[in-house]
Amino acid sequence: MASDVYNYHDDTGVIVPDASVIQAQVTQEYLDTFGADLNTDPSTPQGMLITIETLSRIAVADNNAAIANQINPNLAGGVFLDALLQLTGAQRVVSSPSLVNCTLTGVEGTIIPAGAQIATTDQATKFQLVTQTTIPLGGTISDVQFESVEDGEIAAEANSLILIVSNILGWETVTNPLAATLGTQTQSDTQARIQRINTLGAQGNSIATNVISNLYLLPGVPPSGVSFQENVSSTTQVINEITMVPHSLYTCVGGSASDLDVATTIQNSKAAGCAYNNGLGIPKDIQVTVPLSNQIIDVLFDRPSLVTISIDVTVHVFTSVTDVTTAVQNAIIAYANGEVPGQPGFAVGQSVSPYVIAGAIMQQIPGIFVQEVQVGVLSFTQQGTVSNGSASITGLTYNAPVGGFVGIQTGMIVSDGNVNIPINTTVTTIVGSDQVDMDNNATGDATEIITFENSSVTFQPTEIPIGVWQQAQTFTSIITVSQV
Repeated sequence: MASDVYNYHDDTGVIVPDASVIQAQVTQEYLDTFGADLNTDPSTPQGMLITIETLSRIAVADNNAAIANQINPNLAGGVFLDALLQLTGAQRVVSSPSLVNCTLTGVEGTIIPAGAQIATTDQATKFQLVTQTTIPLGGTISDVQFESVEDGEIAAEANSLILIVSNILGWETVTNPLAATLGTQTQSDTQARIQRINTLGAQGNSIATNVISNLYLLPGVPPSGVSFQENVSSTTQVINEITMVPHSLYTCVGGSASDLDVATTIQNSKAAGCAYNNGLGIPKDIQVTVPLSNQIIDVLFDRPSLVTISIDVTVHVFTSVTDVTTAVQNAIIAYANGEVPGQPGFAVGQSVSPYVIAGAIMQQIPGIFVQEVQVGVLSFTQQGTVSNGSASITGLTYNAPVGGFVGIQTGMIVSDGNVNIPINTTVTTIVGSDQVDMDNNATGDATEIITFENSSVTFQPTEIPIGVWQQAQTFTSIITVSQV
């Protein structure tokens, strides 16, 4: 096939076939063969043949372009992308099972072979024994490791794995005192491309790219899980509502990486002498020992304040979808988790746009037209201090709205999971800039993460701004779908 049917985009390096050129070539071939007066209208028999031949050649050209694009690391996928990752010493994160430690009881001397299975009562979640185990004297053995039968983030709450699936005489009971440690999914092509870019950016230190890339390479820091900004001036500046001392940086890091790992990565990546800041998120102050000087540095950064978003969607369906509600909910969750190519999802510092959510739904579910998406803030978290017998929460980073971002209001429901704050407690008074009072006294002393929840959600069809210290989140249970 002639090379002139392909277009090469210099700015991106993408090779795409030109369907119009292919169609013109096929049409001209028919005219050359059957005469210039041949009617090539698509409604005619010869026109239909031209269309079929054109589509066939376009399919071949698409395949050729797809193969050619595998040399482009921004487009490559599968084994081609794995090969490109190896050039930078990187590799795709492979899947792994979830792990859980269990306590077993039974008859002394009972041998339980590796692979023996346990499950939740409904058998929806199954785990299997990692290594052969024998019931000891006394009939009880603890900390016996099981792994999920399937790889991935297979959750198992504490004391939920109580059903013995494998029928082994002498094995009487099983339970898991603690929840399972979640495994991992095989890294997608999109995530692997991001990892490759971060691997390149992590070479060296002292510039913003190095700090950001090294943070993203930390296990447990998800794609789009970092916000970063710096104050390069010699005076204190307020940047995106964050007060920053001279010549300093601010980072807000989401995910499950430990505070020490995050602080060490920032310290090892940033320029010498650069100062740190806490912001309006969940503040962290972690001591890091510098290897060469043995100097102890207090590294400041934030964990994101989580803003829970309720979503209301109205759709028209023009195709066969078995369960429209579930399909739309799954599409929104995939977008929020950053699983839609080219979309950051609910990243740290990323505002929540109804229009982008609508586009993500239609991108994933062809045949669905989204008439309207409305979003509303259900709750958000802050760190505060409570004292036993006191109705005050002190040490908040802010209580009134900051800029265009949501603040605490009287009547909001206050919760810490019923640890130190009684259930059904609400805010009664806003005090100063960093304190609120409640209608119940705290039952313990703690500096902890506190959730402030609206009693009802106000939906809007416009964007909800998210600060650089915040991260949006949503759940299937608070996504409603209407079909018209």
